[in-house]
Amino acid sequence: MRPDHPRPNPTLVRAPRRSGHTSDPSTAKPTPPQAAAALRLLMADAQTNPTAAAALRTFTDHRRDTCLELLSRAQEHDALSTERDPGVMTDVILGTVWYRLLTAEPIHR
Repeated sequence: MRPDHPRPNPTLVRAPRRSGHTSDPSTAKPTPPQAAAALRLLMADAQTNPTAAAALRTFTDHRRDTCLELLSRAQEHDALSTERDPGVMTDVILGTVWYRLLTAEPIHR
C-alpha cells in the first residue's frame, strides 16, 4: 500500500462476491471485531455450559496443536532452544492471545 493512502478500515472492507454467492447474512463471514466478540461470548458461556465448553475446546485444541507443532519443529531444526518446553511456550503464547482478545487489546502491535 502506498504511504499517501490511508489503510482501509477492516470492519468496512468486504470480500468480493463469488458467483452463486447469496446475500444471506447467516452465511456472511464475520469481521474480526464480530469474531472476537463471538469468542468472548463463547468463553463466558463455557464457564457454566458444558456444550459451550466442548465447542470452545474443539476450537482451541486445533490452534494449540498447531502452535505446539510449530515450536517443536523449530526445536528440531535448532531454531529454538531445546531447554524450553514447547508445551509451556504454547500456553504462554496462546494465553497472551486470549488475554488480549478478552481485554479487546489489539494483538497486531
